[in-house]
Amino acid sequence: MNWAGLGNSFQLFVAYFVLAVVVIVFAVRRARPGWAKWAAGLGTFSVFWGLTLIDDVMGAREHKALCEREAGVKIYKQVKLPPEFYHPDGKPKFIESNGDISEKFLASYIKFNRRGEGSYVSRYLKIDKDFYSINDALTGDPLAVRVDFLRWPSPFVPSILHGGAIGCDSSHDPYPQMYRQVFPDSPAQ
Repeated sequence: MNWAGLGNSFQLFVAYFVLAVVVIVFAVRRARPGWAKWAAGLGTFSVFWGLTLIDDVMGAREHKALCEREAGVKIYKQVKLPPEFYHPDGKPKFIESNGDISEKFLASYIKFNRRGEGSYVSRYLKIDKDFYSINDALTGDPLAVRVDFLRWPSPFVPSILHGGAIGCDSSHDPYPQMYRQVFPDSPAQ
């Protein structure tokens, strides 16, 4: 669990937990002996547990719909750079071994823009829209655009399901793939 920076969220969760225990104990004591006590206890526990997860469940549905509708990478134009930007084998000098790009190396040709388009706050969960573009430094025309939606955990439950934001495609990093599409592995002739 990630307990850093929880503040009031943790206090609210503890209060909710105490309330849940009190209500479960009350329900079990009021139930008739036998299976009714078990049913009252398990039923009350299930209701309280389900209420803690509803933000993540409903938010995940909305996040998935946004990802399918608006997220992704769009390549508008490939860039042919001069030969000094490439190694003799044709691999770009400006793409590091980990897939990151050296933005300073390309500053005279390419402008990189990263911005969050404000917070899109759903009814159930906080979702941020992340916008990243690669533009021609001279004309300002877009070469590639990447849109992602970052789903944050519920502010009520202190990081039980996940500790940070979850993007639309968290299985791999799409940036190296986008860079390879915009900057081919061969220098301009």
